[in-house]
Amino acid sequence: MVLYDPLADRWLLSQFCTVATPNNHELVAISRTGDPTGDYFLYDFMMPNDKFNDYPKFGVWSDAYYMTDNQYNQAGTAFQGAGVFAFDRAKMLAGDPSTGFIYFDLAADPSTASAGGVRVYTITVTATDSHGLATARAVAVTVPHDRR
Repeated sequence: MVLYDPLADRWLLSQFCTVATPNNHELVAISRTGDPTGDYFLYDFMMPNDKFNDYPKFGVWSDAYYMTDNQYNQAGTAFQGAGVFAFDRAKMLAGDPSTGFIYFDLAADPSTASAGGVRVYTITVTATDSHGLATARAVAVTVPHDRR
């Protein structure tokens, strides 16, 4: 994926990388200048879970580079939710090798419709920083059934 950062006049290139170990990688390159044919800072981010990070998409904001992905099992046969990542933009622009990220695991598990004609969804968000420290929160949300 190629993305232009107009706030910093830089280019971002990314590609996921599958390896034989449980964790996959996201490879990211940030141009050192506004010239896309010039030199780049290179980053190899090990993904914080044993899921395959498919279809990563990046966005630019002033405080971070944000990435979302579809997450599958390692075989790529079972969808396991979505991931949201916030990469330290300031460190990446400076070429700092200690650049980290924050990860949110977005898994939605719908239950069957209840007798009252509503669905109850349990939404669990797990945030993991680049050092592997995780925090999880869950909430049940009741949604009226759409009877169009």
